[in-house]
Amino acid sequence: MYYETVFIVHPDLSRENAAKLVDELIARVEKHGGRVVKRESWGLRELAYRIANRRRGHYFLVVVDGEPAVQQAFERDLRLNEHVIRWLSVRIDEVSEEPSPIIAPRKEGEGERAA
Repeated sequence: MYYETVFIVHPDLSRENAAKLVDELIARVEKHGGRVVKRESWGLRELAYRIANRRRGHYFLVVVDGEPAVQQAFERDLRLNEHVIRWLSVRIDEVSEEPSPIIAPRKEGEGERAA
């Protein structure tokens, strides 16, 4: 089973420290018998609303292949980590090799409205 998790890391961490945090979380997933099949950094982005008096956060996407117990352990690690301010996980049937629409380069004219 695949589980897609998007989580937001506290903006006060540097980009390098946020990446190290993700490496640690991935190591814990692998320790529990899971496998990370996709990982993306979406960068420092604006939040839709304030969270803990913050307006920005480092966004990450991680897709885990493993049993439900592996995903539960990953979510527990996210919940207990003081630097993770929000996360959301969903189960998916297949993993796309393409980059997420969030980071995929836009084609010219895409996303523009007709006048």
